Amino acid sequence: MSWIKIKIQFSVQKADGTPGSSDDAYTVAAQVKDDALFGTFAEIDTEFWSNRMDRSLESLSRFELGEVVDPAKGRFEFTLELAADLFPAELGGYNHLFGILAGDLLRFVLPPLKVSDFVVKDISIPDSWRDAHTGLFRTYSTNISDLRKVFSLEDGMPLLAFSFKPRVGFKLDALEAIASDVMAAGFNIVELDTRFLPLDRAHLESLREIASRLADKQWSGRSGRLSLNFTLPTSVLLEELQAFCDQLPTPVVSKIDGGLNGIDAIQSVRRAKMVDVQGSPPIITCYPLLRTALANYVPPDKVLEALILSGADVIYPGGRPDVGHMKRSLDSSTQNSFVQAVQRYRDMVRRNEAMPTIAGGIYAGQLHAYYELLGPDVGWVLGGGVTLHRDGPKAGAALCVEVAKAAAESRAKAGRSWSENLHKKLVKKCDEAYVGTSKLSSNELTYFSPSENLAIPRLSPFEMSK
Repeated sequence: MSWIKIKIQFSVQKADGTPGSSDDAYTVAAQVKDDALFGTFAEIDTEFWSNRMDRSLESLSRFELGEVVDPAKGRFEFTLELAADLFPAELGGYNHLFGILAGDLLRFVLPPLKVSDFVVKDISIPDSWRDAHTGLFRTYSTNISDLRKVFSLEDGMPLLAFSFKPRVGFKLDALEAIASDVMAAGFNIVELDTRFLPLDRAHLESLREIASRLADKQWSGRSGRLSLNFTLPTSVLLEELQAFCDQLPTPVVSKIDGGLNGIDAIQSVRRAKMVDVQGSPPIITCYPLLRTALANYVPPDKVLEALILSGADVIYPGGRPDVGHMKRSLDSSTQNSFVQAVQRYRDMVRRNEAMPTIAGGIYAGQLHAYYELLGPDVGWVLGGGVTLHRDGPKAGAALCVEVAKAAAESRAKAGRSWSENLHKKLVKKCDEAYVGTSKLSSNELTYFSPSENLAIPRLSPFEMSK
């Protein structure tokens, strides 16, 4: 018997406002368990239903009261367990599970008790459920090791992507020219932003033609691809993405974001076993738009896990370690959070499923530090870091590539120590890259030295594999 285990915290007070007891907490947890099973505000007649159920009630849902989180505030924790086979992977199990948790399961009254502040702290899925999703969806995805091969990445080089800025309103010939410049500088992907959607089918056809022309160019042995935003209604997505796959050589790169329909949309592509003209599945990049929107009911990393198991290949996990603007001296709590953020990325790399990326406002002066921390199997997605360069996007892309190559060379020589600063000319380029182009002060977008700023307990640089 396999169970999905959901760790939940809540507060309970008695009618007079005093903190609830363990007995009160048990009553609340039992109500959640029963509501998940029966869907009624009161206990049903189990004797009446005993011979009308095709399986025992105990095999459907159960709970275990956990520790007292804060007795002075009446805050408790319990684990709700739901039978995993109630959420079949092939029929939208993740959507169903998340819908229950973010819907009405944890929203009720239980007089005379006052129940409030439900927070889902963790969702643990059984191996059988994970395996079912892997078999249905990830089997047709591309892992980190294979992504490096299909993009012909040099040893030590990260995947480089440009999230095209401005987000909307640009001319398509400008898109093609700038994308060509950025790929010529050494980038692997130019991706249309999450805000950019085709206006109609004709617009999408024009974008496909641009992507096809760019894919036909030679990029010094590298693959350079324009990634279109296919965050579309599922029926339109399947038709248009297949047309995209029929038009371009491997690798075909498409963007499907983790919005309201993200999980189902990605699963639909993988369920269709879609491939390009060379028999390879499209590479799906994903920005998890709703990762934190339902955080009280669905932990952000569980949204991430769902998108990955559904078939995303390249994904921004959020929560990147903060370098560049952070204080030069970190207190212990900040140090712990920083180390945990680094470890989280490294854990994703070790799993060799979807490639995690750093994104969200990164710029050239930070990249050496990110390479030291995370290595070449974490992708770099830059927007303003390319567009805002004072000499234009081509120069911005070229600078990022130059930093990537220098960072890889420095890391290979440094062993277990933090590598030395990049050479002075390159540091100067980083310091001057965005002068006059950003509302931020000129000293906020400058070079961040790993050796001078990352001497944090329990933190060491990424070690290159032999």
